[in-house]
Amino acid sequence: MHKHGTHVSARTQITQMFGSLKPLVKAGVLRTGGPKESAGLIGAMGRWGMSLAALAEMGATSFPHRTALIDDRGSLSYSELREQARALARSLRTYSDHDGSDISSISVIARNSRGLVLPLIAAAYLGAEAKILNPGSSLAQLQDIAAEYPSSVTFIDAEFDEVLDKLSADNKISVAEWSDAGQASGTPGSLDALVAAGQREYRHVVLPERPTQKSTVVMSSGTRGVPKAVVLPVPRTPKVLGSILERIPFRSGDVIQLSVGMFHAWGWLNLHISMATGSTLLTRRWFDMDTDIRDISRHKVTGIVSAAVYLRQVLAGVVDNRVDVSGIRYIVSAGNAIPPELVVELNDRFGDGTGVVHNFYGSTEHGQITLATAADMVVDPTTAGRPGPGVRLAIIGDDGRELPDGQTGVIYSSNSMTSLGFLSDKDSGDVLDGMLSTGDKGFIDDDGKLYVCGRADDMVIRGGENIHPRTIEEFLLTLPQIRDAFVIGHQDDLVATINAYIITDTDITDEDLNTAVLSGVNQFCALDNIVRVETLPRNDSGKVVPRLLPEIPGSTR
Repeated sequence: MHKHGTHVSARTQITQMFGSLKPLVKAGVLRTGGPKESAGLIGAMGRWGMSLAALAEMGATSFPHRTALIDDRGSLSYSELREQARALARSLRTYSDHDGSDISSISVIARNSRGLVLPLIAAAYLGAEAKILNPGSSLAQLQDIAAEYPSSVTFIDAEFDEVLDKLSADNKISVAEWSDAGQASGTPGSLDALVAAGQREYRHVVLPERPTQKSTVVMSSGTRGVPKAVVLPVPRTPKVLGSILERIPFRSGDVIQLSVGMFHAWGWLNLHISMATGSTLLTRRWFDMDTDIRDISRHKVTGIVSAAVYLRQVLAGVVDNRVDVSGIRYIVSAGNAIPPELVVELNDRFGDGTGVVHNFYGSTEHGQITLATAADMVVDPTTAGRPGPGVRLAIIGDDGRELPDGQTGVIYSSNSMTSLGFLSDKDSGDVLDGMLSTGDKGFIDDDGKLYVCGRADDMVIRGGENIHPRTIEEFLLTLPQIRDAFVIGHQDDLVATINAYIITDTDITDEDLNTAVLSGVNQFCALDNIVRVETLPRNDSGKVVPRLLPEIPGSTR
């Protein structure tokens, strides 16, 4: 493994721990019931640490009949979730690695469903490493990743079964989670079959008493190349959750609609938040506007965790169908930039009118960096917010030195949950003074708020002016004719090219579009190429994947 070498001082972590206590209690993560409940919670933490297994045990102790998960197959209560995860772990313990030892790792290639959640919890019961592969990767990428990072057991959705052909000989045990509706749930080797076996013939199999928790491996988004296998540290305490719960009003008993993939770090983190607070996680394999809107009403959703591209569609559906969304207490956007006008429209329509939109800025490699509260976004919907307790943040200039407030440079950050590194020694990160580069440009204002200008490698220079494509993109999205847009820049020596890919609802000429950009942004931002498309190739986090965009003849992306 190639290690980053990032660090946060012990003093900072201690301060973060004490500062997290109040929000953890308020959100219902730290709870004290009767002697039996308290003993159960302490026992779970002592045996499984801050793992998904401990959270499943704690939820079943405190809220056995409360719904823990709603997916395309139905719902599971906390007691059912615990029992099925335990049963799956018992079945898996009857397997062994090629050397006869207990299985050491579990890979999952699945979309949001119990087919992803149950194996992750089972891995924690066993003390096995969990690798969550991105099903949004190409088949060739999934085959290569599965071959390069083999596991003892692989859970895989039916649509990706061709990947199994590339598994190494050591990964001889592969178990498919046939979550497609057309597949029989009792198919031999399926998740259901393993759970059933763990409840019957393997019910007396003993699970490890105090398994050592292993790191979780999550694949990066791969929007600009081959996805990297990112190694996430084992959380020792809930202090990281506390720094998030201080800013976002997650509460015990919430119904959280999750539209982003749990195979990304942000979705994986929200699985932990939902279980830690004893909430109901509502998620679907695929985003569908009509289904999401029905779910909001049917299941009385109180919080939405999503990305801007999905929120725009949900907003349109809510408006068209006159859906009552006053019960939504918070919306958290992450994954890609949220346009300011979308923030305003969501705040106007959802909740009680005081503002509900929060903005989370982070990455697979970094975890949390900054978080803008609803109050922050009402005042200025362009901000990424402030770093939470325990987060180091700095803006670094071209000379490698930290820049003062107001000056734009590359964003560096670290915290106690910053990734340990990459599984492959071929991959590496840019680390300076114990902080990892995000690859984004930005600045911090006098009030300590971060503003993200876009990817550092997208910025181009024209007429001595730094041009950030994200600024142009945000402007295009304010135009009534534009339904969606993506802008990318390329610098070739002294020549800068700016290309825009747009989805339009009504006709607008290239000339009129450029006139609007020149007057609305600045005189250096003329678009060299304007490509009209029907859809933009986005991953499950809502980010556009540039390599999948149509090529422009004679142009370099």
